[in-house]
Amino acid sequence: MIDIYQIPGILRKRIGWLFVLPIVTTALALGFLALKTPQYTASAELLIEPQGLQIVGNDILARDNGDALQRLAVDSQTYVILSQAVLEDVVERLDLTDDPAITKLPGGGLLSRLLGEDAPAATEEDIRAAAIAGLKDRLQAVRVEKAFVINIFMRHPDRFAAAAIANEAARAYLDEARRSRADATLRASVALQEQAADLKTRVEAAEAAVETFRAENGLISTGQRGLVVDQQLQDINTQLTQARVDLERAKSNADLLKTLTVTDIEAGGLPANLQTTTLGSLRVQFARIAEREAQAATTLGANHPQLRELRSQLDNTRRLIADELSRVRRSVDSDLQRALANVTALEGEADRLASTNVDQSRSQIRLRQLENEASSLGAVYNSFLSRANELQEQQEIDTSNSRIISRAVAPLKSNGPSGLIVLAAAAVFGF
Repeated sequence: MIDIYQIPGILRKRIGWLFVLPIVTTALALGFLALKTPQYTASAELLIEPQGLQIVGNDILARDNGDALQRLAVDSQTYVILSQAVLEDVVERLDLTDDPAITKLPGGGLLSRLLGEDAPAATEEDIRAAAIAGLKDRLQAVRVEKAFVINIFMRHPDRFAAAAIANEAARAYLDEARRSRADATLRASVALQEQAADLKTRVEAAEAAVETFRAENGLISTGQRGLVVDQQLQDINTQLTQARVDLERAKSNADLLKTLTVTDIEAGGLPANLQTTTLGSLRVQFARIAEREAQAATTLGANHPQLRELRSQLDNTRRLIADELSRVRRSVDSDLQRALANVTALEGEADRLASTNVDQSRSQIRLRQLENEASSLGAVYNSFLSRANELQEQQEIDTSNSRIISRAVAPLKSNGPSGLIVLAAAAVFGF
């Protein structure tokens, strides 16, 4: 045991260590601060408005007013900000391939240099890919809770570069959103124009058939209703015109459903007139599970039970969507068969009335049939052409109301504790 009277002597012998240890820890802290590269984080704020501006009616992109879908739509934009297209745009505009803090090529490390191994020559694609990967590691997009606002954070050793990159990422996202919207509108417009061109050919053929029949039979319109059978036929043909319009619409719906997939339904590609409450609910359910699965994938292992359960739920929801899509297809096919049967029945009735009239009357009846066919085709053609023109107008108009509400500025303070705090902590630890 140590006698209490011996303590002063022991302290005198070891008093040097009381000063040496704080000096050593402080020196180590100074070395750490000298070697440490400061990191600055700048942030820009984006306002995302899912509704946009209703400038042109019948917008090609669905404007769902459901709060849940709107929140999911805004959350999805955080992934768009970190997408390949946006990051490539930022790298190209700011020439980040020459930024050593972001572009770090594989190989050429300390161990490789000590072993005398030469790093393989990097191609332009390798450098660009490294710049994109480095930018993605340093860039972060976070939605503000209970708001349609996304914060874009950029971490960089240069505080001015951090602000510039954050602002450029916000601008690149807005440009990509506009391009994506314009591309979707263009694809729909081209598809409608192709169908309109086919309908135009059919309309011209129907109108030519009317003129040929009139010339061959010497039929001259007097503007009078003619025989009773003519009046009956007029009523039947009115119904027949509407039935043929319904048939063309049913055919268009059936043709559209043939090309739709479960992925299209998940992305909201089903037209409003074919939308069902069940499909809408399943879309919301799928989006929620997909969001949870994406979050779990970043924190859990690939074989984690929770992640497997979420993926199983996604697969089950896809099956439910596929089943509902099959049901909608069957319903549309049933409508098509009914429309076809209705047209067939009306055509049969019209033919029956035509056979009861004299040759001249029969010729007039046939002429009206041809005119009605041309009229019904013309109505569908005009509808397609009008919609295609609307989409062309939308393509030239930016209806998005999303914008930058706060530009990033160069931060004055670096991340982490200040140097004085580090030195003070090192000195205290030395004691």
